[in-house]
Amino acid sequence: MLFDKIQLENAKPSSNPKAFGLVLAITLAGLSRLWADAPPGYYAMAEGQSGQAVRSTLHEIIHDHHVVIPYSGGATDVTTALKILDQDPSSTNNVVLIYSRRSDPKTKFNAPDGWNREHLWCNSYGLDSVEPAYSDLFNLRPEDVNVNSARGNKYYDASDTNDANYASAATPEALLASTDTDSWEPPDAVKGAMARSLFYMDVRYEGDRPNEQDLKLTDATGQITSSTNFMGRLQTLLAWHEGHPVDDAERQRNDLIFQNYRGNRNPFIDHPEWVALVFRSDAPVIVDQPQSVAVHPGESATFTVLASGAAPLSYESRRPRQVVRATSKIRSEVQALSFSSFIASLSNSIVVSSRAQCAFSSRVPIPALQVTLRFRANRSCCSNCSGIS
Repeated sequence: MLFDKIQLENAKPSSNPKAFGLVLAITLAGLSRLWADAPPGYYAMAEGQSGQAVRSTLHEIIHDHHVVIPYSGGATDVTTALKILDQDPSSTNNVVLIYSRRSDPKTKFNAPDGWNREHLWCNSYGLDSVEPAYSDLFNLRPEDVNVNSARGNKYYDASDTNDANYASAATPEALLASTDTDSWEPPDAVKGAMARSLFYMDVRYEGDRPNEQDLKLTDATGQITSSTNFMGRLQTLLAWHEGHPVDDAERQRNDLIFQNYRGNRNPFIDHPEWVALVFRSDAPVIVDQPQSVAVHPGESATFTVLASGAAPLSYESRRPRQVVRATSKIRSEVQALSFSSFIASLSNSIVVSSRAQCAFSSRVPIPALQVTLRFRANRSCCSNCSGIS
């Protein structure tokens, strides 16, 4: 088994009684993001886990908090919720259609030239018009009636330009989508959000409760039929997740579902790093890690983390409203790009975080590589995190 060894340099404790003590801790779960509204302890049982353990724990969390709403009828049903969840922020009487990217009046629901409810995970692939999966708001979006029909039961994948039925645009109403004989490629703007919705469905529905099928993502597209519970294509969805990070609109929708309707959340929006742990067979696993170490102004600290896993991996620095990527090599120093806090991770899952809301990380690009990162707390690094270098 390959191991990535990460070492951070150490120095003596500060003798300055006014020194600002920055505590850095390595955790598998990562730092709770400032933009996410999961209550304290919501994911506590999943923190520090990996592999099947984290998957099973997340399943229990999002099942136990799930409040089922009806697909149709009642004071609050799916249509009522979609009019709020997918409301056009620039025109509050409208909703934004998921593939068409068109803003349509809410009043045109089920009109011949209007919109209806689109299941991202096709109803025919294991939902079978049975609640709770059938009415799960994480899997439902408004879409143009004609585009919904054109997509039909096609799974998600990059369109094959050599396919005899390749079309881009997919339809006249979906100019930014494309399609071929058996797959559908949505616009870039929603690829990441759609991938994370399907990751949620795979983990939420394990077939261990009445009226719930065991939904499974797969790369074996031949298995995706109306007689199975498979959906895909997994590797494409993983690429879309990596290439299209969580944005503010996706976070807000997650929060609204949690607060207003369902009581549960999509863990892959709150913790995108968990996607690799659950869906990649080569996802790194923490083998050894320290608890925490204090870093005083003008000084540095050393600790070692061992993680198992296959390469290649990537390097990434992350902050709330922006993702900055570098794929060439690990830098010997990592610096904050602004006073706002941001998250960086080691080996796809190991996150270096701080109780001062400053955090840095790197993803190791090749296996068995020893990496030295220097973290130094400036005196100006306060509650606003004005700088760490």
